[in-house]
Amino acid sequence: MTANGSRRWFGYESDSGVNFAVELDESTYESANLGFPAVAVGAIAMRASGTIPLQMRRVNCSRIVNDETLRASFYVGTRDALDTIISTINTITVGGEAWQVQSAVGEVYKVIPATDTAQLDGDIDNNLAGV
Repeated sequence: MTANGSRRWFGYESDSGVNFAVELDESTYESANLGFPAVAVGAIAMRASGTIPLQMRRVNCSRIVNDETLRASFYVGTRDALDTIISTINTITVGGEAWQVQSAVGEVYKVIPATDTAQLDGDIDNNLAGV
């Protein structure tokens, strides 16, 4: 597997169309298979490993080297790239190495509930305006 290289900012387009900027290893994420666009003007910075506001979509992969099975997960920059990976190619090349796609995980959002814990504690129970 390719050793980690320098880091740079990549664009990430959420399923809802919001543009984020995420700092990732460039030797891995410059792979065209993973579909990371250039950072859009006005993109919101986020952490790749974070859970707020979302967990990025990813593919889980494996490859065999010298009778040893290596496993890795790779983030995918756009929904279209993920659809292409899981529907047509099943193998991605990252850092010059071919990986067999085993599964995919879509985005996971952290949403704010409309009301608080509903304790009768005398405060306002709405977390969102207009609710």
